[in-house]
Amino acid sequence: IITNPLCEVVIKGIIHGLPVTITHDDRNGENTGKRVLLWTLDDEIHYFLSRFLAGDAFPDLGHGKDIKLFLTTREKELEAFAKVKGFSYTPKPRDKIHELLDTLEAKHPETKFSLAKSVEEIRKITAR
Repeated sequence: IITNPLCEVVIKGIIHGLPVTITHDDRNGENTGKRVLLWTLDDEIHYFLSRFLAGDAFPDLGHGKDIKLFLTTREKELEAFAKVKGFSYTPKPRDKIHELLDTLEAKHPETKFSLAKSVEEIRKITAR
């Protein structure tokens, strides 16, 4: 199930010629496929930190039936990619966690990737 036009363009490029059915919603309520989400590296880190700081010791980050299409892409990179592909992209609203991450990333360019790697390791450990 495609949740965004940009996701559709990328998925169609990936599965070109394969026998895959693409839908845009789940009207009948029988979701047997995977949802393709416009979910970035920033989203993953922000979700983890916001849940962790809210008291969830190890927030659930399982991928389940969702495909987080841009999981290794920073939001600014996705914005540039969307522009090249002719799509408008509106970044998600910013909060204190986003500001902190952006400040750290400006001083230490690998911060977001390092945090994402740590989050993935925590997800693996807690999934056992």
